[in-house]
Amino acid sequence: MSQALTPTPPFDTKHELVNDAELEKHPLNTILPMDEYLHRETCLKDPNSTDAIGLNDIYSHLWMAGLLAANTRPLHYHKFLGRDIVIVEQMRLHLTWRNDQVFLKPIPKCFLNYKFWSTNICKDPALHNQVLRFLFTYIRLIRHESDFNLAHKYELLPEGINWKQWIDFTLPFLPLPTERQRDRWDYGDLRLSRINLVVRVFRWRPFRGWIMLRTDYNAYFTSFFAVLAATFAVFSVALSAFQVAMSPGFASQHVLKAGYWFSIVSLLLLVASFVGVILWFVALFLSNAIFAVKSTFGRRKRIRAGSSAQP
Repeated sequence: MSQALTPTPPFDTKHELVNDAELEKHPLNTILPMDEYLHRETCLKDPNSTDAIGLNDIYSHLWMAGLLAANTRPLHYHKFLGRDIVIVEQMRLHLTWRNDQVFLKPIPKCFLNYKFWSTNICKDPALHNQVLRFLFTYIRLIRHESDFNLAHKYELLPEGINWKQWIDFTLPFLPLPTERQRDRWDYGDLRLSRINLVVRVFRWRPFRGWIMLRTDYNAYFTSFFAVLAATFAVFSVALSAFQVAMSPGFASQHVLKAGYWFSIVSLLLLVASFVGVILWFVALFLSNAIFAVKSTFGRRKRIRAGSSAQP
């Protein structure tokens, strides 16, 4: 039987962008075992939630949220679209966007060091593939020197790297593979609102979605009332038109009947809408309360498990 080949670093020592001495100056800020730390660092789910939904879990619906990885927009194009670059440290939020913001995880220094790859990443084929495909996103994001300058401005790359070093580092990766692996990295930048919609509809999480984009009730319900206001503005115009059409001596019995029922339906919809918003608020409040309790007990359970595991 043929044995699976052990993964190797995707670059050699002469092209590493962070050497051993530089990496020692910036040790990892963790007390976790290295394997567990790297798992949390590259996890596409919320590692603090026991029932979190990862992007790979909704892979079949990701086409609704973005284009394939080959169509990833470079950094300068995001700026052209008026988007601000926001730093995140959660891998699951890397290369997602909403309105005028795009969220990017800086490349950890250890991911650019040959020895770290050989010692910690290459021994786990799944981890190797995850980190490798994460680096692919930056090769697509930084295609021009202007992209490289933006990456330095927003501290997406470690200091001390020049444009030529970046080119030499990326050459061994090219051409980037195009075959799909049925994971999040098959796609490029993903729209957060569409991901939330997918999770709310296809995973039945109508209140929280995939991630809460609004953190206070006022902002959350403002969008609801904006839609209601627009809807009832249309109804108001229609009712005014019916009032004119129902003027004495001009309206037929059919018009009078239609206007009467349209008025009744409008009033019922108005009442139902406001009752619905109140019920939604109560359900959202309860959902948040349950989530907070579960998160608290889950965190305590992980702390106790970590304490018992220590000698």
